[in-house]
Amino acid sequence: MTLHIGALSSDQPAVGAPSARTGRFRELDGLRGVAVALVALGHFSLSVDQFYPDLTPSGWAFEYGAWGVQLFFLISGYVILLTASRSPRPRDFLIARAARLYPTYWVALASSALLLLLLPHPPFAITGGQVAVNATMLQRFLMVADVDPVYWTLAVELIFYAAMYVLLVVRRAQRADLDDRVVTRAAAAWVTIAVAAAVWGAGRPLTTPVKIVLNLTAAEFAPLFATGMLLYLSRRDGRLHPLTLPFGGAAVLTSTLLHNPVSGVMIGLLVLLFLTVTTAPSVPVLASGPLHFLGRISYSYYLLHTVTGFALVYELTPRIGRPAAMLIATAVTLLLAWASYRWVEGSLSRRFRGALTRVAGPPPSRPDATRRVRA
Repeated sequence: MTLHIGALSSDQPAVGAPSARTGRFRELDGLRGVAVALVALGHFSLSVDQFYPDLTPSGWAFEYGAWGVQLFFLISGYVILLTASRSPRPRDFLIARAARLYPTYWVALASSALLLLLLPHPPFAITGGQVAVNATMLQRFLMVADVDPVYWTLAVELIFYAAMYVLLVVRRAQRADLDDRVVTRAAAAWVTIAVAAAVWGAGRPLTTPVKIVLNLTAAEFAPLFATGMLLYLSRRDGRLHPLTLPFGGAAVLTSTLLHNPVSGVMIGLLVLLFLTVTTAPSVPVLASGPLHFLGRISYSYYLLHTVTGFALVYELTPRIGRPAAMLIATAVTLLLAWASYRWVEGSLSRRFRGALTRVAGPPPSRPDATRRVRA
């Protein structure tokens, strides 16, 4: 199926393409904005009540915030394959991901921990040891509670990163590049495992062994990552990869099995949205304006909005009412996220990446880089 998508204007330069397609896939930032807006609406209108049971209820409860996380996983599949395709060595992939995630995460972790210790009415309690383990970002694998409940998604992302890193290591050991066939086969294998795990886990009580199997296989989320990967290939090539729709169907199936048919329908709509945006020549509403801005600061906002925002909603609601408290919490957390984006994601992350690169050594020149996954 041919997609008339025009020239790519994306995060990816076309490695090995005759012409250099530079620029940023601005619509992808807009989708990030949509995703984090869904999450924030769900948290401020509904989730905060779980931590403050005595809080005056919101006049409306946005029950679709979780779908923003699912959209993030679709986007991640696209972006992580892009990052892997740009990485001359497996360690360069790790450096790129570590520089992207850890500095902002550490600042957000420190900020949240300090607030939780100082607030007169913290939404949840923490310990020093818990904070220390959280600094590794591996806490869920070590059976330690998250300092901030939103951190659970990072564990899912780390599983995906680990799978991609192993694939890069295997291909390097084989003295071969990360080509499309290998990517497709690896993604198909992961989706097959995920579907099998979902079929096995459907209807079972969520005991610890069941949770471990479902979490380690990323049964619910692997098809979303895989669909994002194939939509990256589809946008690059200008034609829909033949496994894109089957992978999207697998995402619908696993969500239906592990939740309910409504969940499956919502996943189907998200896949359709992502497919539409990634195969369209342009989507102006996502390429600029508020959604694009929110998407650019979305990582910082996601990590910073809960503790601060929940506390503001709780403390201000008795004084000014729930709607006004939610608006102020949104404004304050947006300002904090912008500052983090400007000085942490921008400056500190670049310095951290430079330090890691110096330790690892510069990547080798690759005159044959055109044989890697084209971007």
